[in-house]
Amino acid sequence: MDYINLLNKRYATKAMNGRVAPQEKIDNILEAIRLAPTSSGLQPFEVFVITDKEVKSKIQEIAWKQSQVTSCSHLFVI
Repeated sequence: MDYINLLNKRYATKAMNGRVAPQEKIDNILEAIRLAPTSSGLQPFEVFVITDKEVKSKIQEIAWKQSQVTSCSHLFVI
């Protein structure tokens, strides 16, 4: 499958199902981010994985009050 077809199959998550994402999936996502190519060949960013409900609540206030911010099990902030 080519990249354009893959990109056309992506979607935005509108609601969470209440389940906690398995740590193996979180680790795979973080590894994919670490391996992602950048223009400098370096990864000039940090990734924060937020699971604390209180912190996610504070972030939701500045993230246009999106419900996904607090209903997800892991919030990735890049």
